[in-house]
Amino acid sequence: MQLKHVETRYSRNFAYHANDTVIGNQLREYGEYQQKEINLMVNLIRNDDQSAPVVWDVGANIGVHTLAFAKNAKQVIAFEANPQNFTVLKLNTQGKLAPNVKIINKAIGAPGVDTVIVESFDETLPGNYGAVRVGTEIKKGTAVECRTLDSYLMELPVPTLVKIDVEGGEVDVLNGAKAMMMVVKPVIYMEAGEQEDISEHYRILDKMNYKMWWYACPNFNPSNYKQNNINYWTNSHIMSILAIHKDVEGLEGIDLPPVTGSDDSWTRFCQNFNPIGQENIADR
Repeated sequence: MQLKHVETRYSRNFAYHANDTVIGNQLREYGEYQQKEINLMVNLIRNDDQSAPVVWDVGANIGVHTLAFAKNAKQVIAFEANPQNFTVLKLNTQGKLAPNVKIINKAIGAPGVDTVIVESFDETLPGNYGAVRVGTEIKKGTAVECRTLDSYLMELPVPTLVKIDVEGGEVDVLNGAKAMMMVVKPVIYMEAGEQEDISEHYRILDKMNYKMWWYACPNFNPSNYKQNNINYWTNSHIMSILAIHKDVEGLEGIDLPPVTGSDDSWTRFCQNFNPIGQENIADR
């Protein structure tokens, strides 16, 4: 395994894939990755009424978000299906590095799916190692056990916040989390830039009485950990959806653009995108 190590905002010696052109590059240049959305989620769990927040990190990759959550939550459950990324996740969270983190090398998906294939990557070649897909239709990769989030409700501390980053498999995760959304009602933050059609995401969340907002996380943070003012990523952003149950008080104070309906899309949002308001909410 070809690894490098770097000091980051949440670790003195964080391991990453040497040839990862996205997460690896950002960690090396800035000492962080997607910090603005981390700020947003951390602020949400800090402001929660619970005194001991729990985060379920679905698609934890090598642990950038996991370690950030670990500094601000009682416990973090990190799910990562890809065995190569899971090995690095284990290195970054082992022992005293993150004693409140539990890591699970299983896929999270829809009911009735017991096994999926996880894409692998050639670590000798440059690439975006965070973009590996999981699914039953994938032809080449590693077979990994798949479970629903609902199946873990009796085994693990219930979540205050669920972060979902599964490269287009978000609908499957949501379909396997309906009991959780109905009973536990955690905040849900999921990446939504893999497909333009979010109608199924919207239908599921709306039926579960969730309200939704867009969040565009900039790939360059001027206040990055390494104080590197060179922007290698221009004005690029990663699109996600923040979903909060309607029973939560104070939703009217969320200063983010709402998801307008099942026919909304991130491309529509980007046509009128003004990052100023949402940048502020991430840093409060």
